[in-house]
Amino acid sequence: MDSAKDFQKEVAKKNFENAKNKVIKVLENEPFGLSVSQLMTASRLSVKTVKAILQCAEFKTENEVYFLKVQQVA
Repeated sequence: MDSAKDFQKEVAKKNFENAKNKVIKVLENEPFGLSVSQLMTASRLSVKTVKAILQCAEFKTENEVYFLKVQQVA
């Protein structure tokens, strides 16, 4: 029973990381940031998933527009 739970946790963690990478990739191409609905559309993720991802320390918000905290300057 524990191995099944561990497997589910690992799958959930992997799925979260994949979704987080999608959001990061979208925001890397948007220097002016995006709203939650724009992120949902661009990354093709649900609102629940996008909001959970945006709680991570790698993102900042200003007036409901989300950015990467460390933006590479080209």
